[in-house]
Amino acid sequence: MTVRGLADRTAGAGLGGRRQRYRACLEAGLAAALELLAHRPEVQEVLVIGSQGQGRGNLFSDLDLVVVMDSRLGFLERTAALYTEEAPLLEVDLDLFVYTPAEWERMQVRPFFRSALAAGRRLYAKTGG
Repeated sequence: MTVRGLADRTAGAGLGGRRQRYRACLEAGLAAALELLAHRPEVQEVLVIGSQGQGRGNLFSDLDLVVVMDSRLGFLERTAALYTEEAPLLEVDLDLFVYTPAEWERMQVRPFFRSALAAGRRLYAKTGG
């Protein structure tokens, strides 16, 4: 079943029904993204930030994910590669922030990410070596 198919199962009328269907679609997209990313050996950590990370997604929300992964590619190339490989499978709007572990360590002290992390959620962290 597709993400949108799952959302359609939560049918309802009017704006409240649309909100419920879209929220279900976002949650299904989030679960699908986590499933895809957690199985990639280079992915170290996945966090959801923004309104979805705060649990207050609405009809204007998308998924904002921070992905920390080992890569030799530059920031733009790495981000473009992940969008190309993963985003078409999710059927939801997606913003990816893709950093290497060293970059992420530096980014976490910036005001935008400090605020986002305070309200966001860690979805996955690689354990072991």
